[in-house]
Order: sequence, then structure tokens, then C-alpha cells
Amino acid sequence: GKWHIIKNILSKQEKNLTKGEVITFDTKDCLIYGPRDKLIAAVGLDGMIIVQTEDALLVCSKDKSGEVKKIAEELEKRGMKEFL
Repeated sequence: GKWHIIKNILSKQEKNLTKGEVITFDTKDCLIYGPRDKLIAAVGLDGMIIVQTEDALLVCSKDKSGEVKKIAEELEKRGMKEFL
């Protein structure tokens, strides 16, 4: 979907929006989301979306987040619906 909209709504005053075990250096305007049992480290990023789940990792530019639907379409085409 539109991860950048979620990030903009939730973090108007924050440098980054993070959830889970996240360490950042020289990183700004990012949404980084992951489970507590896996570390996400980010260095030198700007305007990125990183979402880690148990079985998949999404990394995309905030400006291109609307194109994530293309990934979902490709997963369906390949019969990989368990990742949706």
C-alpha cells in the first residue's frame, strides 16, 4: 500500500518511525518496522521503508511505495500467495 502516508501521519515530529529492534546512524525520514527477535540496522538512508516479517523483507524508497502492489501481483502470478 501507501507506506509513506502511514509514515507521514505517524511521525510528524520524529526523525524516523521505528518498531522492533532497530539501530540507525545517519538515517532520516525512514519507516523501519521489524519483529523484536531480529535486528534491523540502517546506515546512511533517507526516505526509505523497511518492513521485516517472519518470512519476508520489504525495502523500498518512500517515493516508490505505491508500487509495492506490483510485488503483490508478481507473488500471485508465481503462486507465492503465502507471502502476501
